[in-house]
Amino acid sequence: MLPQIAYVTHGGDTGTDPDIPLALAAFANAGMQAATVRWDDNDMRWDAFDVILMGPGARLAGRRQEFLRWARDVEDQAELVNPAVTLARNTDLTYLRDLQSGGIATVDTVWLEPGDAASDVEQRLQSSPWARFVVAPSIPECGDQPVVTDSPHGAAQVAAGFAAKGCSGIIGPELGDSCAMAITILGGRISHAVVRDTPNDRWRRQDVELGLVDLVDDIFDVGSHGENLLYARIDLVAGAGGWLVERFEATAPSLFLDADVRAADRLAWAVRERITGDLRPEPLGGSD
Repeated sequence: MLPQIAYVTHGGDTGTDPDIPLALAAFANAGMQAATVRWDDNDMRWDAFDVILMGPGARLAGRRQEFLRWARDVEDQAELVNPAVTLARNTDLTYLRDLQSGGIATVDTVWLEPGDAASDVEQRLQSSPWARFVVAPSIPECGDQPVVTDSPHGAAQVAAGFAAKGCSGIIGPELGDSCAMAITILGGRISHAVVRDTPNDRWRRQDVELGLVDLVDDIFDVGSHGENLLYARIDLVAGAGGWLVERFEATAPSLFLDADVRAADRLAWAVRERITGDLRPEPLGGSD
């Protein structure tokens, strides 16, 4: 019997993200059978699968606790990648503090915690060099869309609203046309990277320079907390002193599989290795 993959996507869709059809074809080419499913399908027999793989677009707004209960439950029935402990940590943006504590430079942020005075945060924002502010909650229960404003008062009030719901309010600069790079890790190794082409706001493939590899390895080591992650996407922006981490996405990110002709194969074989121990029959190009 072929190894069975539950590929968890938003609504079980097959066409909402370019990753999905590419991944499904690569799973088949690697000798596995995959089905797109919803994480909240109560009729699903999760123990029928060898691996439950979080695909792109599994939306969690307002349902994070329900999602994490599901993750802990299905982890007893099949291998969940990434593991439930990672999903719990990564769906709370306070993980950015863990990265900072681990010596990783991140995009500058101001935090407003439950109980903090909005006026104190407003004063800090007034003295910042930021022209516009992006405000987001630390967890999806408090909202799924960031708010952009050019007012320190408005930013502090939005963050205070998130804090009133029990979340941390996170305020950072609007990055605008800053150079941005997203690096995809598959099976613990750099697979490929894309950079944002600012004139048309599209992403294009970019080689990862040798000098950046060590930084990416450090970010992955700190962000993974020693857990055996099958995939992650590291989002970087260029700062005055070098690259800064904007996000460490290890829950259900787009992996930009369409940016590299071998990326989907790398994902499929990383999954197959988890199930069978089989290694890829030959190097698949790119950063191999």
